[in-house]
Amino acid sequence: MALTYAATTASTSSQRDKTFPTSSRRRASAARGGGGGRPRDRATNDPDVTVRHSAVQTLARRWADDPDTTALLRDRATNDPQPTPRNTALFVLAQHRADDPDTTALLRDRATNDPEPSPRSAALQALAEGWADDPDTTALLRDRATNDPDVTVRQSAVQTLARRWADDPDTAALLRDRATNDPEPSPRNTALQALARRWADAPDTAALLRDRATNDPDVTVRQSAVQWFAVVTPDSTGAVPFLTGLADQEDASVRIAVVRVLGYGWPTHSTVERLLRERVARDPDGEVRTTVTELLGSLPLGLA
Repeated sequence: MALTYAATTASTSSQRDKTFPTSSRRRASAARGGGGGRPRDRATNDPDVTVRHSAVQTLARRWADDPDTTALLRDRATNDPQPTPRNTALFVLAQHRADDPDTTALLRDRATNDPEPSPRSAALQALAEGWADDPDTTALLRDRATNDPDVTVRQSAVQTLARRWADDPDTAALLRDRATNDPEPSPRNTALQALARRWADAPDTAALLRDRATNDPDVTVRQSAVQWFAVVTPDSTGAVPFLTGLADQEDASVRIAVVRVLGYGWPTHSTVERLLRERVARDPDGEVRTTVTELLGSLPLGLA
């Protein structure tokens, strides 16, 4: 009886093997495509963006070297209706298909033409990481830092140029332009900070910070310019007279920045002492007076 059962089982198994080939290649192909629950189908057809995103990640993780996966990723990088799967597809292609000219062309296209800002930024970052030596990459970043319609893309492009192309004289020139002429405060502020960090010794940097501390229309940029001016101009001869002149700025947050940089930067300077005592006595804003009171309590005893 046992022998009969074993023979029957073996025969059934043999027939199943003939009907359903189980080579690793066939199994992989079935998993990639196949029925409605497979990653390839889900990456394209699932109505939920998180499922499509997960399917793209699965395909990239398990079948990154498969030409069919590459074709699907290119399609998803362009045609998925949501930005998150497009972002993921772009990063995977940049990582696994960097030697393919089609990848470079796709990234350049998406950096300019994707309708959403996050894939445009993703494409720019991928190009900066993988194609930094290509002059076209630098040119594209400069263009996007100036002309992209979205503030976050312009800001990201400014940051990338400052980080990766700090030795290029054209970068400093572009940052000076963006610090003044970008229509939104965050790219202007980012450009100012990059100049202060990497071009602190350039005469143009201190002059630009002085101008922005006084003339920028946004209070956060003026406040940042005050703080960075004190960093790049440690000589009290140039810094203290200018900064004390800003103590009457209309916005309280700028006045707070002024008294802080003066108090911490030049605590024993006679002009600073007089200014702090004057501010604590008559500044119309309570937060400014509180800040000065705290400063006086932490400064050398002669000022307390």
